[in-house]
Amino acid sequence: MAAVTTGVSSALQTESSSVGEFQQLDVHLKLSADILKYVEGELSDEILKLAPHNDISFKTTIPHITLYLTEYVSANISDVITTMDALIPNLAKKIGSCAIQFAKPFAQGEYYMWRTEVPDCMQEIADNITVELAKYRNVNQEVPDWVYTLPEPGRSERIELVHKYGSPNVFNYFDPHLTLAWSDQDDLTKLDQLTYPPFVFKVEEIGLGVVADHGTVVRGKDLAHWTFK
Repeated sequence: MAAVTTGVSSALQTESSSVGEFQQLDVHLKLSADILKYVEGELSDEILKLAPHNDISFKTTIPHITLYLTEYVSANISDVITTMDALIPNLAKKIGSCAIQFAKPFAQGEYYMWRTEVPDCMQEIADNITVELAKYRNVNQEVPDWVYTLPEPGRSERIELVHKYGSPNVFNYFDPHLTLAWSDQDDLTKLDQLTYPPFVFKVEEIGLGVVADHGTVVRGKDLAHWTFK
């Protein structure tokens, strides 16, 4: 069964009350120890050599796979956690084991990301979390500028998703990945030459973290986490 870490409710109330009316939070998959060791160590060192202006540091942020990122009404964050307390055990019981494999990395604009495959179990986890938590979001979030640059019908579909769910990257547009670098000065395509092993990990822990620049999750600032078993 899944279980929420105890003692977080009072902490999150203090955290959320200090950030104003809204707060961006990221529901994410925790990565296994072998992946973290490689990404935070050898791979990060090699990335810095090829992209010295990389603005993502794993000393202050955590490698993660986003399931659902949106801006919440701060007063609703305790309800977010209560909802997840009930949802995650039910999903774990229904879905069982869910294994995810890393696929190819790619450069996109100022980002360099390492995509994963999307097994049905992962899609189901993300979809259910999105549906259950969307009601706690800030309903007046702006559509990101990059969405307006997309061709139709994707542009209109993603705009509608922002209005209904607070994110353009859900359901059919769910594209899970690990963000490795952000730079507006370096040629991130150079990172293609590095080694990206075909890691496989199981969904074992889900976190709710504080969002910082470039969609990162702040290290040590998770408001809650749940085991998935």
